[in-house]
Amino acid sequence: MILPTSTQATTVYSKFNAAWPGWPQLSFTSQDSFPWTIVSYAGYLMGDTKNVETYIDNIQSQYVNVTPSFPWPFYDAEGGWFLRTNTGMKGGQ
Repeated sequence: MILPTSTQATTVYSKFNAAWPGWPQLSFTSQDSFPWTIVSYAGYLMGDTKNVETYIDNIQSQYVNVTPSFPWPFYDAEGGWFLRTNTGMKGGQ
């Protein structure tokens, strides 16, 4: 796992969490319907496993374990970041 070590990265991530504390529950979808899976990858890089695991659970219940799977606005870029986050969380790179 590659973790940012700079104070700036920690500060930015902290400010993001203060501004969007409900991101693991997809709270931003009331303003923007896209799931923004890249945010979960940032959380993974910061070592925020609790929030990332919650986020993954919510993505699975809203986009993966539904019929049809991966409904719009989940598209290929969302899928790519979601796969990358899951791979990282399972010990891959």
